[in-house]
Amino acid sequence: MPETEFDLNALIDDILGVLAPAHLQTTVQLRRDQVGDGPLRVLGTEARLQDELFAVLEHAIQLTEPAPTVITLLRGEAGVTLHVTRGQLDIWHSQCLPCPDRFSGLLVLVAEDNATIQMVVAKLLGPTGVTLVQALDGQQAIDRYERQTFDLVLMDVAMPVMSGLQAARAIRQIEARGARPHVPIIALTGNAATEDRAACLQAGMSDVLSKPVNRAQLIDALTRWTGHRTHQQSA
Repeated sequence: MPETEFDLNALIDDILGVLAPAHLQTTVQLRRDQVGDGPLRVLGTEARLQDELFAVLEHAIQLTEPAPTVITLLRGEAGVTLHVTRGQLDIWHSQCLPCPDRFSGLLVLVAEDNATIQMVVAKLLGPTGVTLVQALDGQQAIDRYERQTFDLVLMDVAMPVMSGLQAARAIRQIEARGARPHVPIIALTGNAATEDRAACLQAGMSDVLSKPVNRAQLIDALTRWTGHRTHQQSA
């Protein structure tokens, strides 16, 4: 089976969620001090790892003799090692390769007046290696765009001072004069109906994402609209 990128912490949480009888909380301990409980992107065979870890834990919690089962995640230069011990015995282990920061070096402008959404986007994109620059309204977005060369802009549609639609039109006008290079602009909107999407595209935006955004949507947008730049940088 081919190796793919996946979130190891999420996989473990899903397994523990399935094995969720009351006694599980006392018989299985999870130690991930070295990696934290946030997204942990690794390379490996997700389906195989999930099947093996599920089987090991299911067997361990069914044993009658009292002994704690401990899942430990250890981060090293070679990747993340996953150990399962019962009592003093190491009963299973596996290793996942580190996931490269495939978007490292990309500069993304996030124009969003909602501080919570800014933090969510930062958390979702943090593991990808991108550098984020924040703007709190459309005018700030234009000011930052004129000072720096961005690989992509995430633009909230409804912002104070100047809306995302107005800012997108202004950016396209600047590009039309040849003053700045073209940049993909991805609209962030809570109203992604057909007419709203059309308004975003007519304003010069490249694509539209519906709020609340998730990691898959953002990764797809980065891949689709900056993949050629990532390839050029790694060539």
